[in-house]
Amino acid sequence: MGQKSLQAEPADTAAPPEITFVSSLPLNVLLTLALVPAAEHFAGLDGWLGQARAALPAGLLAEIALLTAFPGGHLRFVEAGAAHAVGGAQLQAPFSAWAAHLAALPPAAFQAMALHAVRRGLSAETVADADLLDPLYLHALLAARDPEGRHGPAVALVLDPAGLQARFLAALTAFWEQLYAAVYEERRPLLERSAAGQRARHSAGAPAEVLRGVVGREMPAEVLLYLPEFRHIRFVPSWHLGRRAAFFRAGEVLTVFYGAAGEENKNLQREE
Repeated sequence: MGQKSLQAEPADTAAPPEITFVSSLPLNVLLTLALVPAAEHFAGLDGWLGQARAALPAGLLAEIALLTAFPGGHLRFVEAGAAHAVGGAQLQAPFSAWAAHLAALPPAAFQAMALHAVRRGLSAETVADADLLDPLYLHALLAARDPEGRHGPAVALVLDPAGLQARFLAALTAFWEQLYAAVYEERRPLLERSAAGQRARHSAGAPAEVLRGVVGREMPAEVLLYLPEFRHIRFVPSWHLGRRAAFFRAGEVLTVFYGAAGEENKNLQREE
């Protein structure tokens, strides 16, 4: 019989993901921008979203719907934006500083966000940029996702990064200035209190346990499947999600939006 090796098995040295809790204006604006035109597809969201949808000029609402839902899936482009354009100093930046940061990015960064969004709908995410930027290939790909034939504007956005950047900034700024600034600033202290409270209650624990504890229910299978890949999980309170949660998955960062309104109501009841 051969001698059994005494060499230890290699240990799993992967560090656990960093878990943070943050009230982020840029992340909240991105999520809410996308929720306003899509709210009718999801039950249980804050009623303000429907009021906002009715209050927006039809042209601006249509532009926001296109910019946030292309190519063929809710949240995909803003998910990419959260990964590529909200980090470091921008995470808690005021709107003016964040908008200036977006304006200073090269147009190629916006095309990279668009390609990320396109890939999120593919069964295989290894398609080369050159293929995705081929107009015929891109038309065929997005047409398969949009049987109603509305993919033409989405193709144009992907192929015109400077135009995509300008149109997204214009729609984002109009949404903030015309509708959302006052609402967000009114609720900012509540969101900051929520992030601080969740941080105090869930400062330690396995990622899956923290997710269940913050969101209050089991996580979607897709989130649990990819959980080991993330090196950073950031929890962001939103006033508009009700009992729902939203997830932005990009690279090694998972952004988890959870509903803060119900939590605030519980706090008020305890104070009474």
